Amino acid sequence: MVRAHFADLLSQADTRAPLLTGGISVGRMVPMRLLPFRVICLLGMNDGDFPRRDPAAGLNKLTAELHAGRRLPGDRSTREDDRFLFLQLFAAAQEVFYLSHLGNDPRDGSVREPSVLVSELLDVAARYHADPGARTRLVVRHTLQPFAPEAFGSGDEPRRFSYRARWREASQRLGEARHALAPWLLQPLPPEDAGTTDLSLDALRRFFADPQGRFLQQRLGLRLPEPVDQGEDVEPLVVPGRGLERARLQQALIDAMDAGQEAGLRERLRARALLPSGALGTRQFEAMLAQASPFARARRAWLAGETAASAAYAIELDGRRLHGRVADVTARGLVRLRADALNGSAALRWGLDWLLANAAGARLPLVQFHDGDHPGPHLTEALAPEQARTALRCLLALHARGLQAPLLFAPSTGWDIWNAEPGKRRAAGWKRWHGDGNGGWAEGEGEAIRLALRGRDPFARDDDYAELERTSLDVYDLLRHGRTRHAGGAA
Repeated sequence: MVRAHFADLLSQADTRAPLLTGGISVGRMVPMRLLPFRVICLLGMNDGDFPRRDPAAGLNKLTAELHAGRRLPGDRSTREDDRFLFLQLFAAAQEVFYLSHLGNDPRDGSVREPSVLVSELLDVAARYHADPGARTRLVVRHTLQPFAPEAFGSGDEPRRFSYRARWREASQRLGEARHALAPWLLQPLPPEDAGTTDLSLDALRRFFADPQGRFLQQRLGLRLPEPVDQGEDVEPLVVPGRGLERARLQQALIDAMDAGQEAGLRERLRARALLPSGALGTRQFEAMLAQASPFARARRAWLAGETAASAAYAIELDGRRLHGRVADVTARGLVRLRADALNGSAALRWGLDWLLANAAGARLPLVQFHDGDHPGPHLTEALAPEQARTALRCLLALHARGLQAPLLFAPSTGWDIWNAEPGKRRAAGWKRWHGDGNGGWAEGEGEAIRLALRGRDPFARDDDYAELERTSLDVYDLLRHGRTRHAGGAA
Protein backbone atom coordinates (compact mmCIF):
# COMPACT_ATOMS: atom_id res chain seq x y z
CA MET A 1 0.00 0.00 0.00
CA VAL A 2 2.87 2.38 0.79
CA ARG A 3 4.58 1.56 -2.50
CA ALA A 4 1.36 2.11 -4.47
CA HIS A 5 0.76 5.42 -2.66
CA PHE A 6 4.17 6.86 -3.51
CA ALA A 7 4.12 5.47 -7.07
CA ASP A 8 0.83 7.27 -7.67
CA LEU A 9 2.07 10.44 -5.99
CA LEU A 10 5.33 10.60 -7.92
CA SER A 11 3.66 9.86 -11.27
CA GLN A 12 1.38 12.88 -11.06
CA ALA A 13 2.33 15.95 -13.08
CA ASP A 14 3.55 19.00 -11.23
CA THR A 15 0.73 21.53 -11.50
CA ARG A 16 3.21 24.37 -11.08
CA ALA A 17 4.99 23.31 -14.31
CA PRO A 18 8.10 25.53 -14.09
CA LEU A 19 9.05 26.58 -17.61
CA LEU A 20 12.58 27.89 -17.18
CA THR A 21 14.19 24.80 -15.63
CA GLY A 22 15.94 23.61 -18.81
CA GLY A 23 15.03 20.84 -21.22
CA ILE A 24 11.78 20.76 -23.17
CA SER A 25 8.47 22.03 -21.83
CA VAL A 26 5.23 20.86 -23.42
CA GLY A 27 2.09 22.85 -22.80
CA ARG A 28 -1.09 24.31 -24.22
CA MET A 29 -1.16 27.42 -26.31
CA VAL A 30 -1.80 30.09 -23.70
CA PRO A 31 -0.51 33.65 -23.54
CA MET A 32 3.13 33.37 -22.44
CA ARG A 33 3.46 37.06 -21.60
CA LEU A 34 6.48 37.25 -23.90
CA LEU A 35 8.64 34.79 -21.94
CA PRO A 36 11.72 34.25 -24.10
CA PHE A 37 12.60 30.74 -25.30
CA ARG A 38 15.40 29.65 -27.61
CA VAL A 39 13.05 27.43 -29.62
CA ILE A 40 9.26 27.48 -29.82
CA CYS A 41 7.46 24.71 -31.71
CA LEU A 42 3.79 24.86 -32.65
CA LEU A 43 2.32 21.51 -33.71
CA GLY A 44 -0.92 20.81 -35.55
CA MET A 45 -1.20 24.14 -37.36
CA ASN A 46 -3.78 22.77 -39.78
CA ASP A 47 -6.30 24.80 -41.67
CA GLY A 48 -9.52 25.02 -39.66
CA ASP A 49 -7.84 24.01 -36.38
CA PHE A 50 -6.06 27.31 -35.70
CA PRO A 51 -7.06 30.07 -35.33
CA ARG A 52 -10.32 28.93 -33.85
CA ARG A 53 -13.58 30.23 -35.25
CA ASP A 54 -15.93 32.39 -33.28
CA PRO A 55 -18.96 30.38 -32.11
CA ALA A 56 -22.13 30.64 -34.10
CA ALA A 57 -24.56 33.35 -33.06
CA GLY A 58 -27.07 32.17 -30.50
CA LEU A 59 -28.31 33.73 -27.30
CA ASN A 60 -24.99 35.53 -26.86
CA LYS A 61 -25.65 39.09 -28.03
CA LEU A 62 -21.95 39.91 -28.31
CA THR A 63 -21.34 36.94 -30.63
CA ALA A 64 -24.34 37.89 -32.74
CA GLU A 65 -22.98 41.41 -33.16
CA LEU A 66 -19.55 40.03 -34.16
CA HIS A 67 -21.13 38.03 -36.97
CA ALA A 68 -23.35 40.93 -38.00
CA GLY A 69 -20.38 43.24 -38.53
CA ARG A 70 -21.24 45.55 -35.61
CA ARG A 71 -18.12 44.85 -33.58
CA LEU A 72 -16.93 47.66 -31.31
CA PRO A 73 -13.40 48.31 -30.00
CA GLY A 74 -12.71 46.03 -27.04
CA ASP A 75 -15.19 43.30 -27.99
CA ARG A 76 -13.68 39.83 -27.49
CA SER A 77 -13.15 37.59 -30.52
CA THR A 78 -11.77 34.06 -30.21
CA ARG A 79 -10.25 34.22 -33.68
CA GLU A 80 -8.53 37.55 -33.04
CA ASP A 81 -7.26 36.30 -29.66
CA ASP A 82 -5.63 33.33 -31.39
CA ARG A 83 -4.02 35.59 -33.97
CA PHE A 84 -2.59 37.79 -31.21
CA LEU A 85 -1.37 34.66 -29.34
CA PHE A 86 0.43 33.54 -32.49
CA LEU A 87 2.13 36.91 -32.73
CA GLN A 88 3.20 36.71 -29.06
CA LEU A 89 4.74 33.30 -29.52
CA PHE A 90 6.54 34.41 -32.67
CA ALA A 91 8.00 37.39 -30.82
CA ALA A 92 9.08 35.20 -27.89
CA ALA A 93 11.18 32.81 -30.04
CA GLN A 94 14.86 33.79 -29.81
CA GLU A 95 16.47 31.44 -32.34
CA VAL A 96 13.95 29.04 -33.94
CA PHE A 97 10.23 29.30 -34.59
CA TYR A 98 9.07 25.84 -35.73
CA LEU A 99 5.62 25.23 -37.23
CA SER A 100 4.23 21.89 -38.38
CA HIS A 101 0.99 20.93 -40.09
CA LEU A 102 -0.48 17.98 -41.95
CA GLY A 103 0.53 18.50 -45.56
CA ASN A 104 -1.39 15.58 -47.09
CA ASP A 105 -4.63 13.82 -46.33
CA PRO A 106 -3.89 10.48 -44.60
CA ARG A 107 -6.58 8.66 -46.63
CA ASP A 108 -6.16 9.78 -50.23
CA GLY A 109 -2.88 11.76 -50.16
CA SER A 110 -4.45 14.99 -51.42
CA VAL A 111 -2.73 18.26 -50.50
CA ARG A 112 -3.96 19.97 -47.34
CA GLU A 113 -3.31 23.63 -46.67
CA PRO A 114 -1.81 24.95 -43.41
CA SER A 115 -3.39 27.45 -41.09
CA VAL A 116 -3.97 30.86 -42.64
CA LEU A 117 -1.50 32.30 -40.10
CA VAL A 118 1.27 30.01 -41.38
CA SER A 119 0.54 31.05 -44.97
CA GLU A 120 0.57 34.73 -44.02
CA LEU A 121 3.88 34.32 -42.18
CA LEU A 122 5.47 32.65 -45.22
CA ASP A 123 4.21 35.45 -47.47
CA VAL A 124 5.67 38.10 -45.16
CA ALA A 125 9.02 36.26 -45.03
CA ALA A 126 9.14 36.07 -48.84
CA ARG A 127 8.42 39.82 -49.17
CA TYR A 128 10.92 40.66 -46.42
CA HIS A 129 13.73 38.84 -48.23
CA ALA A 130 12.56 40.11 -51.64
CA ASP A 131 12.94 36.56 -52.85
CA PRO A 132 9.91 34.60 -54.12
CA GLY A 133 11.84 31.35 -53.58
CA ALA A 134 12.21 31.99 -49.86
CA ARG A 135 8.75 30.61 -49.22
CA THR A 136 9.66 27.27 -50.80
CA ARG A 137 13.00 27.05 -48.98
CA LEU A 138 11.37 27.68 -45.60
CA VAL A 139 9.06 24.67 -45.95
CA VAL A 140 10.38 21.14 -45.32
CA ARG A 141 8.16 18.32 -46.58
CA HIS A 142 8.89 15.23 -44.47
CA THR A 143 8.50 11.66 -45.64
CA LEU A 144 5.40 9.64 -44.84
CA GLN A 145 7.36 6.84 -43.12
CA PRO A 146 10.26 7.43 -40.74
CA PHE A 147 12.19 4.55 -42.36
CA ALA A 148 12.10 6.07 -45.85
CA PRO A 149 15.58 6.53 -47.43
CA GLU A 150 15.00 10.30 -47.70
CA ALA A 151 14.79 10.47 -43.89
CA PHE A 152 18.44 9.40 -43.61
CA GLY A 153 20.03 11.90 -45.94
CA SER A 154 19.67 10.00 -49.22
CA GLY A 155 17.64 12.85 -50.73
CA ASP A 156 18.52 16.47 -51.51
CA GLU A 157 17.04 17.83 -48.25
CA PRO A 158 19.47 17.64 -45.29
CA ARG A 159 16.81 18.89 -42.85
CA ARG A 160 14.86 15.64 -43.07
CA PHE A 161 15.68 13.19 -40.32
CA SER A 162 14.54 10.04 -38.56
CA TYR A 163 14.66 9.56 -34.82
CA ARG A 164 15.33 5.79 -34.71
CA ALA A 165 18.72 4.50 -35.73
CA ARG A 166 17.49 0.92 -36.11
CA TRP A 167 15.34 2.03 -39.07
CA ARG A 168 18.42 2.99 -41.07
CA GLU A 169 19.01 -0.61 -42.09
CA ALA A 170 15.42 -0.89 -43.33
CA SER A 171 15.76 2.32 -45.33
CA GLN A 172 18.90 1.06 -47.04
CA ARG A 173 17.14 -2.12 -48.15
CA LEU A 174 14.18 -0.41 -49.81
CA GLY A 175 16.07 0.02 -53.04
CA GLU A 176 16.98 -3.64 -53.31
CA ALA A 177 15.14 -6.06 -55.54
CA ARG A 178 12.08 -7.59 -53.93
CA HIS A 179 12.10 -11.30 -53.25
CA ALA A 180 9.05 -13.50 -53.09
CA LEU A 181 8.15 -14.87 -49.69
CA ALA A 182 9.19 -18.43 -49.07
CA PRO A 183 6.36 -20.97 -49.12
CA TRP A 184 4.71 -21.52 -45.79
CA LEU A 185 5.39 -25.26 -46.08
CA LEU A 186 8.60 -26.36 -47.76
CA GLN A 187 7.22 -29.87 -48.29
CA PRO A 188 3.84 -31.56 -47.81
CA LEU A 189 2.94 -33.08 -44.48
CA PRO A 190 2.76 -36.86 -44.19
CA PRO A 191 -0.65 -38.42 -44.92
CA GLU A 192 -3.24 -38.67 -42.19
CA ASP A 193 -3.21 -41.58 -39.80
CA ALA A 194 -4.20 -44.74 -41.65
CA GLY A 195 -6.51 -45.63 -38.78
CA THR A 196 -8.83 -42.76 -39.73
CA THR A 197 -11.30 -44.64 -41.91
CA ASP A 198 -14.54 -42.80 -41.12
CA LEU A 199 -15.47 -39.58 -42.94
CA SER A 200 -18.80 -37.79 -42.70
CA LEU A 201 -20.47 -35.98 -45.56
CA ASP A 202 -20.55 -32.80 -43.46
CA ALA A 203 -16.76 -32.93 -43.02
CA LEU A 204 -16.31 -33.28 -46.78
CA ARG A 205 -18.66 -30.33 -47.36
CA ARG A 206 -16.73 -28.16 -44.89
CA PHE A 207 -13.41 -29.06 -46.51
CA PHE A 208 -14.37 -28.02 -50.04
CA ALA A 209 -16.10 -24.89 -48.71
CA ASP A 210 -12.86 -23.81 -46.95
CA PRO A 211 -9.93 -26.10 -47.86
CA GLN A 212 -7.23 -23.83 -46.44
CA GLY A 213 -9.04 -23.32 -43.13
CA ARG A 214 -9.62 -27.08 -42.73
CA PHE A 215 -5.93 -27.75 -43.43
CA LEU A 216 -4.87 -25.27 -40.75
CA GLN A 217 -7.33 -26.59 -38.21
CA GLN A 218 -7.22 -30.33 -38.85
CA ARG A 219 -3.53 -30.87 -39.54
CA LEU A 220 -1.85 -28.01 -37.64
CA GLY A 221 -4.35 -27.50 -34.82
CA LEU A 222 -4.56 -23.81 -35.74
CA ARG A 223 -8.01 -22.26 -35.49
CA LEU A 224 -8.34 -18.72 -36.73
CA PRO A 225 -10.59 -16.35 -34.77
CA GLU A 226 -14.03 -16.07 -36.23
CA PRO A 227 -15.30 -12.58 -37.14
CA VAL A 228 -17.25 -11.02 -34.32
CA ASP A 229 -20.78 -9.97 -35.16
CA GLN A 230 -21.27 -6.52 -33.70
CA GLY A 231 -24.88 -5.62 -33.18
CA GLU A 232 -26.14 -2.43 -34.70
CA ASP A 233 -27.32 0.30 -32.36
CA VAL A 234 -29.79 1.53 -34.97
CA GLU A 235 -32.50 -0.38 -36.76
CA PRO A 236 -31.43 -1.34 -40.31
CA LEU A 237 -33.32 0.31 -43.14
CA VAL A 238 -32.55 -2.20 -45.90
CA VAL A 239 -32.46 -5.96 -46.21
CA PRO A 240 -28.97 -7.52 -46.48
CA GLY A 241 -27.72 -7.73 -50.03
CA ARG A 242 -25.77 -10.98 -49.57
CA GLY A 243 -24.52 -13.42 -47.00
CA LEU A 244 -26.11 -15.60 -44.35
CA GLU A 245 -28.74 -13.08 -43.24
CA ARG A 246 -30.15 -12.76 -46.75
CA ALA A 247 -30.18 -16.55 -47.17
CA ARG A 248 -32.02 -16.90 -43.84
CA LEU A 249 -34.62 -14.38 -44.96
CA GLN A 250 -35.11 -16.12 -48.30
CA GLN A 251 -35.51 -19.49 -46.57
CA ALA A 252 -38.11 -18.03 -44.21
CA LEU A 253 -40.08 -16.77 -47.21
CA ILE A 254 -39.91 -20.15 -48.95
CA ASP A 255 -40.94 -22.05 -45.80
CA ALA A 256 -43.92 -19.76 -45.23
CA MET A 257 -45.10 -20.12 -48.84
CA ASP A 258 -44.74 -23.91 -48.69
CA ALA A 259 -46.83 -24.01 -45.51
CA GLY A 260 -49.46 -21.62 -46.91
CA GLN A 261 -48.76 -19.10 -44.13
CA GLU A 262 -48.24 -15.97 -46.23
CA ALA A 263 -50.83 -14.02 -44.23
CA GLY A 264 -49.08 -11.91 -41.63
CA LEU A 265 -45.65 -13.03 -42.88
CA ARG A 266 -44.22 -9.52 -43.00
CA GLU A 267 -45.10 -8.85 -39.34
CA ARG A 268 -43.59 -12.18 -38.27
CA LEU A 269 -40.37 -11.48 -40.10
CA ARG A 270 -40.16 -8.03 -38.55
CA ALA A 271 -40.65 -9.60 -35.11
CA ARG A 272 -37.73 -11.97 -35.86
CA ALA A 273 -35.55 -8.98 -36.84
CA LEU A 274 -35.20 -10.36 -40.37
CA LEU A 275 -36.98 -7.47 -42.07
CA PRO A 276 -36.68 -3.69 -41.64
CA SER A 277 -39.75 -1.76 -40.59
CA GLY A 278 -41.37 1.16 -42.34
CA ALA A 279 -42.46 1.74 -45.92
CA LEU A 280 -39.01 0.91 -47.31
CA GLY A 281 -39.00 -2.44 -45.52
CA THR A 282 -42.46 -3.20 -46.88
CA ARG A 283 -41.38 -2.51 -50.47
CA GLN A 284 -38.27 -4.66 -50.05
CA PHE A 285 -40.33 -7.48 -48.56
CA GLU A 286 -42.71 -7.35 -51.51
CA ALA A 287 -39.79 -7.38 -53.95
CA MET A 288 -38.19 -10.41 -52.27
CA LEU A 289 -41.55 -12.17 -52.10
CA ALA A 290 -42.08 -11.56 -55.82
CA GLN A 291 -38.60 -12.88 -56.52
CA ALA A 292 -39.01 -16.07 -54.46
CA SER A 293 -42.62 -16.89 -55.46
CA PRO A 294 -41.87 -18.36 -58.93
CA PHE A 295 -39.36 -20.82 -57.47
CA ALA A 296 -41.67 -21.89 -54.64
CA ARG A 297 -44.59 -22.34 -57.04
CA ALA A 298 -42.44 -24.32 -59.49
CA ARG A 299 -41.22 -26.67 -56.75
CA ARG A 300 -44.74 -27.09 -55.31
CA ALA A 301 -46.09 -27.93 -58.77
CA TRP A 302 -43.32 -30.46 -59.36
CA LEU A 303 -43.84 -32.15 -55.99
CA ALA A 304 -47.59 -32.40 -56.64
CA GLY A 305 -48.32 -33.07 -53.01
CA GLU A 306 -45.41 -35.49 -52.46
CA THR A 307 -43.54 -34.97 -49.19
CA ALA A 308 -39.76 -34.74 -49.19
CA ALA A 309 -37.88 -36.46 -46.37
CA SER A 310 -34.28 -37.03 -45.32
CA ALA A 311 -32.36 -40.26 -45.86
CA ALA A 312 -29.09 -41.62 -44.49
CA TYR A 313 -26.53 -43.13 -46.88
CA ALA A 314 -23.20 -44.87 -46.29
CA ILE A 315 -20.66 -46.41 -48.69
CA GLU A 316 -17.23 -48.04 -48.50
CA LEU A 317 -14.54 -46.62 -50.79
CA ASP A 318 -11.08 -48.22 -50.74
CA GLY A 319 -11.34 -49.13 -47.07
CA ARG A 320 -12.88 -45.79 -46.06
CA ARG A 321 -16.46 -45.29 -44.96
CA LEU A 322 -18.25 -42.18 -46.22
CA HIS A 323 -21.62 -41.54 -44.63
CA GLY A 324 -24.12 -38.73 -44.18
CA ARG A 325 -27.76 -37.70 -44.11
CA VAL A 326 -29.25 -36.09 -47.21
CA ALA A 327 -32.29 -33.82 -46.90
CA ASP A 328 -35.26 -33.31 -49.25
CA VAL A 329 -35.27 -36.77 -50.82
CA THR A 330 -38.26 -37.95 -52.86
CA ALA A 331 -38.84 -41.03 -54.94
CA ARG A 332 -38.24 -38.97 -58.09
CA GLY A 333 -35.08 -37.16 -57.03
CA LEU A 334 -33.25 -34.85 -54.63
CA VAL A 335 -35.09 -31.52 -54.55
CA ARG A 336 -33.01 -28.36 -54.09
CA LEU A 337 -34.14 -24.72 -54.23
CA ARG A 338 -32.28 -21.41 -54.19
CA ALA A 339 -34.27 -18.24 -54.84
CA ASP A 340 -31.27 -16.68 -56.54
CA ALA A 341 -28.55 -17.53 -59.02
CA LEU A 342 -26.69 -20.75 -58.37
CA ASN A 343 -23.30 -20.16 -56.72
CA GLY A 344 -20.28 -22.26 -55.84
CA SER A 345 -21.32 -23.01 -52.24
CA ALA A 346 -24.74 -24.35 -53.30
CA ALA A 347 -23.19 -26.37 -56.14
CA LEU A 348 -20.79 -27.98 -53.64
CA ARG A 349 -23.51 -28.97 -51.18
CA TRP A 350 -25.99 -30.19 -53.79
CA GLY A 351 -23.37 -32.07 -55.80
CA LEU A 352 -21.98 -33.98 -52.81
CA ASP A 353 -25.49 -35.00 -51.72
CA TRP A 354 -26.27 -36.17 -55.26
CA LEU A 355 -23.04 -38.18 -55.59
CA LEU A 356 -23.41 -39.91 -52.22
CA ALA A 357 -27.04 -40.87 -52.83
CA ASN A 358 -26.24 -42.32 -56.26
CA ALA A 359 -23.07 -44.06 -55.04
CA ALA A 360 -25.24 -45.79 -52.44
CA GLY A 361 -27.45 -47.13 -55.25
CA ALA A 362 -30.40 -44.73 -54.90
CA ARG A 363 -30.18 -43.68 -58.60
CA LEU A 364 -31.83 -40.31 -57.98
CA PRO A 365 -31.58 -37.24 -60.24
CA LEU A 366 -30.83 -33.80 -58.86
CA VAL A 367 -33.93 -31.60 -59.29
CA GLN A 368 -32.92 -27.95 -58.94
CA PHE A 369 -34.90 -24.74 -58.76
CA HIS A 370 -32.75 -21.63 -59.13
CA ASP A 371 -32.46 -18.47 -61.16
CA GLY A 372 -31.77 -19.11 -64.83
CA ASP A 373 -33.69 -19.20 -68.09
CA HIS A 374 -36.68 -20.41 -66.06
CA PRO A 375 -37.30 -21.13 -62.36
CA GLY A 376 -37.02 -24.88 -62.85
CA PRO A 377 -36.87 -27.72 -62.55
CA HIS A 378 -33.29 -27.92 -63.84
CA LEU A 379 -32.60 -31.63 -63.98
CA THR A 380 -29.27 -33.43 -63.57
CA GLU A 381 -29.74 -37.07 -64.42
CA ALA A 382 -29.05 -39.90 -62.01
CA LEU A 383 -25.69 -41.66 -62.10
CA ALA A 384 -24.83 -45.32 -62.11
CA PRO A 385 -23.43 -46.31 -58.69
CA GLU A 386 -19.97 -47.10 -60.07
CA GLN A 387 -19.70 -43.75 -61.85
CA ALA A 388 -20.73 -41.90 -58.68
CA ARG A 389 -18.19 -43.91 -56.67
CA THR A 390 -15.44 -43.05 -59.15
CA ALA A 391 -16.33 -39.34 -58.85
CA LEU A 392 -16.23 -39.56 -55.05
CA ARG A 393 -12.85 -41.31 -55.19
CA CYS A 394 -11.47 -38.34 -57.14
CA LEU A 395 -12.90 -35.89 -54.60
CA LEU A 396 -11.52 -37.93 -51.69
CA ALA A 397 -8.11 -37.88 -53.37
CA LEU A 398 -8.29 -34.06 -53.50
CA HIS A 399 -9.40 -34.08 -49.86
CA ALA A 400 -6.38 -36.20 -48.87
CA ARG A 401 -4.04 -33.97 -50.90
CA GLY A 402 -5.50 -30.83 -49.33
CA LEU A 403 -4.76 -32.18 -45.84
CA GLN A 404 -1.09 -32.65 -46.70
CA ALA A 405 -0.55 -29.19 -48.21
CA PRO A 406 -2.85 -26.18 -48.82
CA LEU A 407 -5.02 -26.88 -51.86
CA LEU A 408 -5.08 -24.28 -54.63
CA PHE A 409 -8.86 -24.06 -54.74
CA ALA A 410 -11.53 -21.66 -53.52
CA PRO A 411 -15.24 -22.34 -54.09
CA SER A 412 -16.35 -18.96 -55.47
CA THR A 413 -13.24 -18.39 -57.60
CA GLY A 414 -13.41 -21.94 -58.90
CA TRP A 415 -17.10 -21.54 -59.73
CA ASP A 416 -16.44 -18.41 -61.79
CA ILE A 417 -13.58 -20.17 -63.60
CA TRP A 418 -15.78 -23.19 -64.35
CA ASN A 419 -18.62 -21.05 -65.73
CA ALA A 420 -16.43 -18.75 -67.86
CA GLU A 421 -15.58 -19.34 -71.50
CA PRO A 422 -12.16 -20.96 -72.08
CA GLY A 423 -10.48 -17.72 -73.12
CA LYS A 424 -11.92 -15.71 -70.22
CA ARG A 425 -11.41 -18.06 -67.27
CA ARG A 426 -8.32 -16.38 -65.85
CA ALA A 427 -9.87 -12.91 -65.92
CA ALA A 428 -13.09 -14.15 -64.27
CA GLY A 429 -11.19 -15.96 -61.53
CA TRP A 430 -8.85 -13.01 -60.93
CA LYS A 431 -11.80 -10.68 -60.37
CA ARG A 432 -13.33 -12.98 -57.77
CA TRP A 433 -9.98 -13.64 -56.05
CA HIS A 434 -8.76 -10.03 -55.92
CA GLY A 435 -12.10 -8.16 -55.98
CA ASP A 436 -13.38 -5.64 -58.46
CA GLY A 437 -11.35 -2.73 -57.05
CA ASN A 438 -14.45 -0.94 -55.73
CA GLY A 439 -14.32 -2.27 -52.18
CA GLY A 440 -16.24 -5.44 -52.98
CA TRP A 441 -15.61 -8.85 -51.47
CA ALA A 442 -12.36 -10.56 -52.53
CA GLU A 443 -12.12 -14.27 -51.78
CA GLY A 444 -8.31 -14.21 -51.78
CA GLU A 445 -8.35 -11.80 -48.81
CA GLY A 446 -9.72 -14.45 -46.43
CA GLU A 447 -7.55 -15.01 -43.36
CA ALA A 448 -7.11 -18.74 -43.91
CA ILE A 449 -6.16 -18.27 -47.58
CA ARG A 450 -3.70 -15.48 -46.80
CA LEU A 451 -2.01 -17.55 -44.10
CA ALA A 452 -1.95 -20.96 -45.76
CA LEU A 453 -0.98 -19.58 -49.20
CA ARG A 454 1.40 -16.94 -47.88
CA GLY A 455 3.53 -15.50 -50.65
CA ARG A 456 1.69 -17.53 -53.29
CA ASP A 457 -0.74 -15.67 -55.51
CA PRO A 458 -2.21 -18.30 -57.86
CA PHE A 459 -2.66 -15.65 -60.57
CA ALA A 460 0.94 -14.38 -60.43
CA ARG A 461 2.56 -17.48 -61.96
CA ASP A 462 1.33 -19.52 -64.90
CA ASP A 463 2.00 -22.89 -63.29
CA ASP A 464 0.11 -21.93 -60.11
CA TYR A 465 -2.83 -20.67 -62.11
CA ALA A 466 -2.81 -23.83 -64.24
CA GLU A 467 -3.12 -25.88 -61.04
CA LEU A 468 -5.94 -23.66 -59.73
CA GLU A 469 -7.86 -23.91 -63.01
CA ARG A 470 -7.34 -27.65 -63.32
CA THR A 471 -8.52 -28.26 -59.75
CA SER A 472 -11.54 -25.96 -60.18
CA LEU A 473 -12.62 -27.63 -63.41
CA ASP A 474 -12.17 -31.09 -61.94
CA VAL A 475 -14.13 -30.32 -58.76
CA TYR A 476 -17.14 -28.80 -60.47
CA ASP A 477 -17.12 -31.31 -63.34
CA LEU A 478 -17.36 -34.07 -60.73
CA LEU A 479 -20.07 -32.30 -58.75
CA ARG A 480 -22.19 -31.27 -61.73
CA HIS A 481 -21.66 -34.15 -64.18
CA GLY A 482 -20.03 -36.95 -62.19
CA ARG A 483 -16.93 -37.00 -64.40
CA THR A 484 -13.90 -34.89 -65.31
CA ARG A 485 -12.93 -33.61 -68.72
CA HIS A 486 -9.94 -35.13 -70.44
CA ALA A 487 -8.46 -31.82 -71.66
CA GLY A 488 -8.56 -28.92 -69.28
CA GLY A 489 -5.45 -26.81 -69.74
CA ALA A 490 -5.00 -23.22 -68.61
CA ALA A 491 -6.80 -20.65 -70.71
